[in-house]
Amino acid sequence: MLLIFSKFSALLLRPRIKCAIQEYQTQLLRTLYKDMQSLHDKFLRRYQGSENALLSEERDFPTTSGQMIWAQQIQNKLDKYNERV
Repeated sequence: MLLIFSKFSALLLRPRIKCAIQEYQTQLLRTLYKDMQSLHDKFLRRYQGSENALLSEERDFPTTSGQMIWAQQIQNKLDKYNERV
């Protein structure tokens, strides 16, 4: 893969291509920021009274284990977002 980039590195320095790459990066970062913001809002709303709490109650999970599963899911999503950055 590095061989391919070395062959075409001159193309990446062209102003139009450089601008397109920056625009794409900006779009990706904006999307990532929006996703992380929604995850932050979800965390601030807490587990109690959420859809996940109601679903866990329907499935007869104890409240504590439902909260642990919910927190672990948020942690996993946050780890994915950090990998993308």
